[in-house]
Amino acid sequence: MQAKDQKKHRKKNSGPKAEKKKKWHLRDLQLGDQEDARKRNPKAFAVRSTVQMAWSFHWIQALKTKKHHIPVVDRTPLEPPVVVMVMGPPKVGKSTWIQCLIASPPSRS
Repeated sequence: MQAKDQKKHRKKNSGPKAEKKKKWHLRDLQLGDQEDARKRNPKAFAVRSTVQMAWSFHWIQALKTKKHHIPVVDRTPLEPPVVVMVMGPPKVGKSTWIQCLIASPPSRS
């Protein structure tokens, strides 16, 4: 048994449906796909929620700012910091002594 070759689909060339499709095709060529979709179905592209729109705008802006590369300046000191430890029993003036050291200007020798 041989399989019969099926006829290919033939596009409609006349009638109201074919004319309508031709009209849409010509409009697509003139406007472009995105503008045409917005004009055909305006409810789909309308603003439904201003809060959601504001949130998405801020989200997109945050993603864009992440992409910018800002060079980081190395701010590490040239000399290592001096670490001082104060030990002693309670109520002998450790905190007072530290506060006096901080308040007084450093001596230049």
